[in-house]
Amino acid sequence: MSNENNMKKSIRIVVTLCLITALVGALLAFVNLVTKDRIAEQNQKAMDEAVAVIFGEGTTEEIAGDYQAPVSKVFDVKVAGHSVGYCVLVNPKGYGGAVEMMVGITPEGAVRGISIVSHSETPNLGTKVVENTSYLANYFGKTQPVSYGDGIEAVSGATRSSNAVRDGVNAALALGLGKKVPVTDQEG
Repeated sequence: MSNENNMKKSIRIVVTLCLITALVGALLAFVNLVTKDRIAEQNQKAMDEAVAVIFGEGTTEEIAGDYQAPVSKVFDVKVAGHSVGYCVLVNPKGYGGAVEMMVGITPEGAVRGISIVSHSETPNLGTKVVENTSYLANYFGKTQPVSYGDGIEAVSGATRSSNAVRDGVNAALALGLGKKVPVTDQEG
């Protein structure tokens, strides 16, 4: 009789846990369904703001490709239907995780600007790099892979964050945009 009671208790526990798991899974699926459009909208807004920081107003058209990490996406930026450059979304590894940033490249293949989309770098250390527009401006005009000593130095105490920005810029420059990719929609 004791074995039979233990078996019933075990089955009851398993069934209860399965029901709880199914309920929690259904709730998570519902929350995902309700919030996915809003999250996608917020992500697109962050991308549009990053492009606007670099190129001003314009539209983007994703350039399909099989990109190697840390490159995620490449966009052709157009104003009035004409290409004005490219934005490369990169996710190099910083100290606190990935530093998601947009690197603008001119049609001539030079860095036009950098906009940090998101990061989780250490406040007052890594943020000295990713939130410092004067530091990021050191990369403007660069056309070749950057190494320290080219007018750019790692920020003391924030070497990993500095490396993340450098690596992201170098990954964008390595694509050879503007020099090898034809600029489309030009009159002439």
